[in-house]
Amino acid sequence: MFYIYKLANCNYIGSTNNLKQRLLGHKFECYTCKRNHHRKVYKYIRENNIKIELIVLAVYKRKYSKKIQRLVEQFWINKFNSKDNGLNTDNAFTNKKKMQKIYNKQFYKNNKEREKKRTKDNYKNNQEYWKQYAANYLQKNREEINKKKRMAYKKNKHKINIKINCPKCGTLISKRHTTPHQKTKKCKKLSLKIY
Repeated sequence: MFYIYKLANCNYIGSTNNLKQRLLGHKFECYTCKRNHHRKVYKYIRENNIKIELIVLAVYKRKYSKKIQRLVEQFWINKFNSKDNGLNTDNAFTNKKKMQKIYNKQFYKNNKEREKKRTKDNYKNNQEYWKQYAANYLQKNREEINKKKRMAYKKNKHKINIKINCPKCGTLISKRHTTPHQKTKKCKKLSLKIY
């Protein structure tokens, strides 16, 4: 058995097996929990000082699978157009991994400087661990890494092996060897003669 409900005074549709527990869940997520505090529906409720009440739209008395429950919920979301003109930000069928990825991306975007500092501090404090981790990773995955490098080289061979004249001495070299070439005695001597 499950219920399709609408939040009173706002266009939000949901489904639940336990109305009392879901009502408490909405109140907790709106006023206490920081994880879902940012959601559109909870911002709207706090800004307009709305009392959270559930209005039952339909009761399905037989036992259904979660998939059927989500399908029915999506039907009601579409019927009330609560995704486009309401407060439902997601369809009933959302991939949790995909949503977590989107949330993580948004969190990083909002906290970029703090996350960069945290990552830098983590590396400094655990430098030996990360060096060992990198060495172990290279050792375990050497074949795969070399294979990827060969594939990248084959794919970009025409770009990598372009011949250019050295900007310092004028010698014909391949583009990828510009920096090492400019450190050679030959380049340094020739560049002195030109200038």
